Amino acid sequence: MMADVKKRTALLVTSCLSAALLLCMLTSWTEAKVVRARRQACQDGTYEYEGRKCCNCPAGSRVEAHCTAQKQTKCEECVKELEYQSHANQQQTCEPCTSCAQPNANLEVDRECTPILDSTCKCKENHYCPDGKTPCTVCELCHVCGPEGVKVACSLTNNTICNDKPQDKTLGITLGIIIPLLAVAVAVGGYLFWKKRNSGGKPIENGQVEASEVGECT
Repeated sequence: MMADVKKRTALLVTSCLSAALLLCMLTSWTEAKVVRARRQACQDGTYEYEGRKCCNCPAGSRVEAHCTAQKQTKCEECVKELEYQSHANQQQTCEPCTSCAQPNANLEVDRECTPILDSTCKCKENHYCPDGKTPCTVCELCHVCGPEGVKVACSLTNNTICNDKPQDKTLGITLGIIIPLLAVAVAVGGYLFWKKRNSGGKPIENGQVEASEVGECT
């Protein structure tokens, strides 16, 4: 009789221990599941709002409504091609996309704006960025070389570089002819001036010379 009681007591104790162990394991599993669910729900981190921890909105979206005691943060996607948000955030507005259609900037779209990335601009064809940086804010027209030809072609970050202009051989030949002619003209003019000065003024005519000689003979 006593042996049966001991057996029943041992069996009851074993059953209780097994039930307690199972309950403990179930509780641990449930808590782990809850923690995992919370982490998944706030995989982009959290922020504080009115004493509560709210989930951040993922990149490409903004906060439409902050969390409450019953609901988690409500997010709304940024407007495509108009707005973007590159990081997880708690902002209630998205950033406006950069416009490449600025007047007199000579820009065109290099990368379209998406909800998670801003648009980027580049110089139009035959234009370059004078400060050599990208992305550029204002581009200028590339220089066009003459007959000397192009040494370095125009690119997005530098202007055209032309070859050195050749010396003008025609000008050298022309100067080589004109300078000697000017020297001869100066020499002839100087000689004529010297001769006129030494002749005493006006030249003596033949008739005047003969009359003078006849008067001396008589």
